[in-house]
Amino acid sequence: LYSVIGSGSLPPVSQEEVMNILGFEPPFDQIRWGPFTGNATLIRWFHRLNEHFGVKGKAYYLYKAHGYGRTMGIQNVEEGKEKLFEAIRNPNCGVIYHCHNHYMVPLGFISSPKSQLDVYAPSVTDVEPFIMIGEDR
Repeated sequence: LYSVIGSGSLPPVSQEEVMNILGFEPPFDQIRWGPFTGNATLIRWFHRLNEHFGVKGKAYYLYKAHGYGRTMGIQNVEEGKEKLFEAIRNPNCGVIYHCHNHYMVPLGFISSPKSQLDVYAPSVTDVEPFIMIGEDR
């Protein structure tokens, strides 16, 4: 977000550099992430990285349907998807998707017609969005 790759002016950093900043030591592939890396931990790490690099940012739950930290004001999954699409379109925003101790980064999305007959139609309203995900495995 803050690097020249995103919308900032800082040089990009590697995953290994970030791990060292957060206090982890190699070998990184030996770390058991599941037991201690929840949403609150990711938010805490984000703030620690902001402080380290002297930048400002905010982290929050975009959409969480159930449990601790459940988002208020979003009534259903469709509204949650629209908020996600807004965030993906925003060059000043990054999203991490957390599901069952697995983290993914939504990189973009495309809306495709539900009917093959509409593929070449000039305008289509009945579409299915497909979210493109980046992950490390």
